[in-house]
Amino acid sequence: MQHDQRLTYEELRQAAYDTLDKSPFTQADMAEKLGVSRGSVASAVHTAGSRYKRLQIQILEHLTGYTISPEQEVRFRALRKERSTG
Repeated sequence: MQHDQRLTYEELRQAAYDTLDKSPFTQADMAEKLGVSRGSVASAVHTAGSRYKRLQIQILEHLTGYTISPEQEVRFRALRKERSTG
C-alpha cells in the first residue's frame, strides 16, 4: 500500500489477504485481537465487497501504519414520472 492510494473492494481484500499472510499472525490470532471469529477473518480475506470492508480495514490498520478511511461515490438517477394519459 502507498500513502493516498485508492482501493477497489477487490484491492482492499487483496491487501488484507497479503498483509495478513506476510505477518506472523494466523487468522485465529487476528480474530482474537479484533474480537471476531476466525471464520469472519477468513471470509474477509477471501471475499471482496461491502460486507467485509470494515473488517478488512481493521486488519490493515492493525498490521500496517496506515489509517484507512472509506470513500464512497454516490450517484443519483433522474426518472420522469409517468404522465397520465387522460
